[in-house]
Amino acid sequence: MKRLLCAVPTVALALGLCGCFQPLDKDGMVYEEPKAIEIFNVDNKDVFDTGYYGMQFKYDDNEQSFDEKITVTVYFKRLTDFNSDWEVYVTDHEIAEEEKSFFDYTEPDLYNEANMEIVSGQWIYVRCSCNSDTSAKPSNGSFTASYYAGTGK
Repeated sequence: MKRLLCAVPTVALALGLCGCFQPLDKDGMVYEEPKAIEIFNVDNKDVFDTGYYGMQFKYDDNEQSFDEKITVTVYFKRLTDFNSDWEVYVTDHEIAEEEKSFFDYTEPDLYNEANMEIVSGQWIYVRCSCNSDTSAKPSNGSFTASYYAGTGK
């Protein structure tokens, strides 16, 4: 019984001290999880009439990043409606509206959910299988792309 009474304060002290320590990074500083930065969040209804959504990627919303050619891993993820399929195309130049048939004859860079390296200045085009050509009305799905702050190289 005496041992048990001695062990209780020791365990309590050890557990209390464990709560004081925070994970450290390689430089001995307190580690903080990088912040996720959303590039876009597209709804099926956004692409219903046009068939696709396109935007030029700017690292950290910085126009000068085009000259620096910063590469970052972008995480693409579909949300909610898993019955719709999403295709992602990455190009070095903008696709004109009259050339949107480009998507019908080109294999996408990825389907639905994955991650890939994107260079600042590249164009990202997202197309959903639920558009005005294939469906009478849009479904309720959405698609997002994001990266973590400070991960550009």
